[in-house]
Amino acid sequence: MLAALLALLAPLHAPTSAAAAATAESLPQFTLGVLAHRGKDRAQQEWQPTVDYLTRSLPGHQFRLLPLLLDETENAVAQRRVDFILTNPENYIVLEARYQVARNATLLLSYKDQPLKEFGGLIFTRSSRTDIKTPADLKGRRIAGTARNGFGAYQMQAYELIQAGITPDEFTPVFVGLPQDKVVEAVAQGIADAGFVRAGVLESLAAAGKIRLEDFRGIGLKHNPRFPFWLSTALYPEWAFATMPHVDEQLANRVTVALLSLPFGSDVARAGGYHGWAVPLSYNAVHDMMKALRAEPYNTPESFSLGDIARKYDRQIFLVLLAIIALAGYFTHRFARLNRSLGHQMALVAERGDALTAEVANRHYAERQLANENRVLDLLAEEVPLPQILRIVAQMCQQEIASDAGVAIFLRQDATYVLAAADQVDAALQRHWGDVPIAASLVGDTAAFADALGVIDRTTLIETIRGSDDAILGQLVALVSSPPRAPTALRPLLHTYAALAGMAIHRSAIGERIRLASSVFQNALEGIVVTDTFGHIVDISPSFTRLTGYSRDEAIGQSMSLLKSGRHDAQFYREMWAHLLEHGIWSGEIWNRTRDGRIIAEMLQISSVKDRHGQIINFCGTFSDITSLKDAQAHLEKLASFDSLTGLPNRGLLADRLTQALSQTQRRDRLLGICFLDLDGFKVVNDTLGHSSGDALLREVARRLCATVRSGDTVARLGGDEFVLLLADIKDVDELEVAVQRVLRTVATPYDLSGHAAHISTSIGVTLFPLDDGDADTLLRHADQAMYRAKQDGRNRYHLFDADFATVHHERVLQRDRLRLAIEQRELELHYQPRVNLREQHVEGVEALLRWRHPEKGLLAPASFLADIEHDDLICSIGTWALREALAQQRRWREEGVPLAISVNVAARQFLDPRFMPKLEALLAEFPDRPAGSLALEILETAAIDDIDRMTTLIKQCHKLDVRFALDDFGTGYSSLAYLQRLPADILKIDRSFVNGMLGSRAGLAIVDAIVGLANAFQCELVAEGIETVEQGELLARMGCDSGQGYVVSRPLLAGDVLPWIAGYRHPESWMSWGERGVGNLDFPLVLAEFEHRCWINDLIGATEGRRLQTPVKEIHDPTRCEFGHWLEQRGRKRYGRSPLFAEVDALHREVHELGCRIHGDLGNGIAARSHVPALRELSARLVTTLQRLQRGTTESETAP
Repeated sequence: MLAALLALLAPLHAPTSAAAAATAESLPQFTLGVLAHRGKDRAQQEWQPTVDYLTRSLPGHQFRLLPLLLDETENAVAQRRVDFILTNPENYIVLEARYQVARNATLLLSYKDQPLKEFGGLIFTRSSRTDIKTPADLKGRRIAGTARNGFGAYQMQAYELIQAGITPDEFTPVFVGLPQDKVVEAVAQGIADAGFVRAGVLESLAAAGKIRLEDFRGIGLKHNPRFPFWLSTALYPEWAFATMPHVDEQLANRVTVALLSLPFGSDVARAGGYHGWAVPLSYNAVHDMMKALRAEPYNTPESFSLGDIARKYDRQIFLVLLAIIALAGYFTHRFARLNRSLGHQMALVAERGDALTAEVANRHYAERQLANENRVLDLLAEEVPLPQILRIVAQMCQQEIASDAGVAIFLRQDATYVLAAADQVDAALQRHWGDVPIAASLVGDTAAFADALGVIDRTTLIETIRGSDDAILGQLVALVSSPPRAPTALRPLLHTYAALAGMAIHRSAIGERIRLASSVFQNALEGIVVTDTFGHIVDISPSFTRLTGYSRDEAIGQSMSLLKSGRHDAQFYREMWAHLLEHGIWSGEIWNRTRDGRIIAEMLQISSVKDRHGQIINFCGTFSDITSLKDAQAHLEKLASFDSLTGLPNRGLLADRLTQALSQTQRRDRLLGICFLDLDGFKVVNDTLGHSSGDALLREVARRLCATVRSGDTVARLGGDEFVLLLADIKDVDELEVAVQRVLRTVATPYDLSGHAAHISTSIGVTLFPLDDGDADTLLRHADQAMYRAKQDGRNRYHLFDADFATVHHERVLQRDRLRLAIEQRELELHYQPRVNLREQHVEGVEALLRWRHPEKGLLAPASFLADIEHDDLICSIGTWALREALAQQRRWREEGVPLAISVNVAARQFLDPRFMPKLEALLAEFPDRPAGSLALEILETAAIDDIDRMTTLIKQCHKLDVRFALDDFGTGYSSLAYLQRLPADILKIDRSFVNGMLGSRAGLAIVDAIVGLANAFQCELVAEGIETVEQGELLARMGCDSGQGYVVSRPLLAGDVLPWIAGYRHPESWMSWGERGVGNLDFPLVLAEFEHRCWINDLIGATEGRRLQTPVKEIHDPTRCEFGHWLEQRGRKRYGRSPLFAEVDALHREVHELGCRIHGDLGNGIAARSHVPALRELSARLVTTLQRLQRGTTESETAP
């Protein structure tokens, strides 16, 4: 759509080739430079059609092509040899910084007919190079690229490695030049360990049959659903089309428009190997990359100071200074050592013998300690209780110290010390120590611990027992009467046995934990499985068998793929294992298959098990069956996200789908159609055939809509009879129109509802994103507004949202806001139009009419402002105010002795509001002295039948409150007799359009007669609105209408003017002459005949004034041929023939025709013809008067007792 719009700005035709050739030399020429990354000849071949397209698109301008190598572009720009240039992003950044070129558009490439506006780089190696798997393995390797300033084949990848912590100094670049095929050859031939190329190069070479893709492997690959090739880097914008600063801005804009107008996938684009053009993208990411690489134009060396050197090389400077100090200390120490060397040599000989003796003793001691440690380990293996093991350790320690020594171990368990003592410790001391309360806070504080033990008449040595993590586990206490060596000499010995006790305590705790883990493993409700690093099962828990059905023998040794359900693709498992290897743990939901083939949902957590060196040796998985939970969740989600009647997405899910569709539409550069549907005529079907039929109709509409749209589109139901369609991947408005017209035809096809044929249609509002560039809520609102416009235009059609309609809507919003202010500032007021009995001089009541006394626009009628709020809650507030004001005024008149009935118009929204009846009851309670039936509520007939069941209930509730009900503008809606029979209305008000038209239209007169008959049949009071002439009132009185109001009676009055008007009111005598007599079924043909006569007279008089004569000539010359003559000779003679007045009517009728013949004969002489008009009017008046006397006389004779 955007391209089509831009195309309108381009010239509609280009000069012929002959004319172009003749004038080419005289036209101003402009040069387009193109970076020839595949050679100049190929660039000339690919880009010449684009240059020719620009020449055709801009008459009066000649464009030529200049292919440039990368190192030639800057000179060409500097020397102004080019006016426009198409180059890669890196080169564009350099030219932008140095020569202020400005980008106009971004190139779009094509892959499988999909546009690509961004590209990236690939790091690759040969598949056989198993030593290179990750970017970290590239350190110290030879890596091939095109050149150091090669954007797609060096700089992208180098920047990616910098972000991974690998600088260009840590690998050796091998630059092989363009084309990038040379990089692939260098890697394939082993010249380089790895290579940098633009993403897509390997795929294109494989497609051309030059390489096999399986011979290579990508490094550091990134998954990007929007990009179809192997990718190791971030994505950057495609090549930039830029304008030199000396080019006229207007010309640059025209060139931009021409490029953007080029249709996607055109012959010109295919020749250039691209898809089309897009508005220029942001190149900030390229700037950031160039800065990080310190590439041009960001390669200027930075200034630095001694402080910078100190900050940058602080570690190296510190090490150098430390080395100098160390050397100085070394030489000082060396000289001192030389002085002592001689004395040491003498003492060494004497010490050698003692050392040999000590060495032998130490070796025997070490052997004893090893034996003791092995004995403790054996005891632990035999699961000997820990207190017994510690008692043996105490005995070992006692034997090493002295035969009469006593050794005890205080073991901390939950802040309580358990005594394990050797046999040599007196029983009394054991009892004493066993009763000593020792707080946990004393552990580690040797002095406080000794005080807590109490005074003992032996030498007491205390050594803290610590675990492998240095945690305090207890205390070892030795009592020695006469130690064989100094107490300090015994410390190493005590430390050794304290360590042995600590090992025993630690290993015992480990054993307990292992037993606990085994118990958990065997009894856990969750399934547990342990695998090796290759995913083969090495152990399972009993719950694994219970959940999967596989026994231990069946599972051990099998791969975990044994449980694969097929619901997850390979990418899911790749991402799962990648996360597990990186973080050591993975958790999530997974679908697996049991032994009997059932598919179950599991909550799975996998943890890696590592040895002490940090190497993974196993994986442990725990899982539980959450299938029932998923089923319940799916059911709840369906209830929350889908319509229960039709199964379609509801409003909440629609919002999610719309948000996703907007994002996808932006990525794909397509259009999204948002269609708001409202069914026409649904309420009639629902009310006449019943709610069950209405529900069946909605389900069938939903089915048809789903069958009509594509699988990728969305059909949602908002509620009631409102639906929304999301039509994705729309190419243009024409495609949208085809889809919408198909929907209109589908919905309008008749429906069979249990043997009843139902006919409905739909009104559709449509808006297109991103042409309508709003958020999700705005787009739905615009579609809703367009739908209302479609209904206004006649229904069964669609309307495309436009800004003008939105402007009108905005103005209505402003009007609503101003109306709220009017309420606050008391600018609203009520005027009262009297309603009179047409046959008696009696004022029956008044109708309260709303007016807005606008401070700037004057007095405004409700038609000028209520339409803007008919669907807003504001109308309810205004209606409540009007009711209260009308009742208060009625009470004031009553207090002055004039009781007047009053009627108040109520909007359908207010009447159907669930809060209306409570509010009405509260309001009426404010006026307890109100006479019964003195208040009538008026509502439009069309509003009443929209929800007839609800309306009927409300009317009955009003009757219980002594409030009458009137159908306003009766006859303008689509109500049937069935509707009227169900609606217990008290008053029918004939719409003013029928009153005004009954004297000028036979059909209008018949409609009024039919309404009178309906009112009589349903025993309703009848009120005619808009009576503007005495003749209208008289005819209504003759036809049996009870009451009337209109300008001929009175205009709407201020409250203060009503009583004076009543006092001075005089009834037209012609109205009162009919009394209780009205037109019955037998007399109505007489009224129609009178009407036909008036039409005949008016037509003839009009002909004298120059208007075209409509009456046939034969109906002028022959009194029996006119419509009045037909009635007179047939129905008139049959009903009134015996009355003397009938002969008088017949004679007057013939005189009228005789005069009519003379007028017709004089029509050629206007003055002569017009001279007869007064006599014709006088004869006609006598005829009509006699005719009415004939009717009255007949009626009186029939009604006389």
